[in-house]
Amino acid sequence: MDIFDLLEINPGSTKVHLAQASNGYDPLMDFFDGKFIDYQKFQNKKNFERDNILSLIKLPGENLWLYVGVYSSQGIIGQEDGYHEYDTSLTKIGSSLIGRLVIEYRRAGRVSYPNCENLVGKASIAEIKSEPLGFSDFKSFKDVLLTRRDLEGLIRTAPGSWRSPLQSVSGIYLITDKANGKQY
Repeated sequence: MDIFDLLEINPGSTKVHLAQASNGYDPLMDFFDGKFIDYQKFQNKKNFERDNILSLIKLPGENLWLYVGVYSSQGIIGQEDGYHEYDTSLTKIGSSLIGRLVIEYRRAGRVSYPNCENLVGKASIAEIKSEPLGFSDFKSFKDVLLTRRDLEGLIRTAPGSWRSPLQSVSGIYLITDKANGKQY
């Protein structure tokens, strides 16, 4: 099944936002924190001049993207520091698939905002997860290997299986210098 049939969207009125990590910023963490809309609404160019925005975030691995919603765009409402601020809101389109639908799509070059019709026949459903993507369940402290950013996101979202183990310890941590392997 085509993703556009599944989501029931009109490609001709939809822009795609292919968000991915760069310069130390990871939009997936904003999605986990519920702040993706704040990140997306500020653009350095007029990227969202269509009625809808199909938002996808790059996942680790080859050509995999996480569906994070279809947003309506009511246009630019202001400009600040060279950025256009868009008035956007999350629609109900495919809401049950947010964070669950994984799409396979080979991005052409560096294009981050293609017109949706350019993905027709090129984007396919790779997987529909049973639960929205998030942090994996806590297993044991021996299995924990997190970056500082991951830890900060984990503390903010506090998934149930992590809450009790994190509350049971205070101040015990190990920092490893990736460059030389020293542990502090």
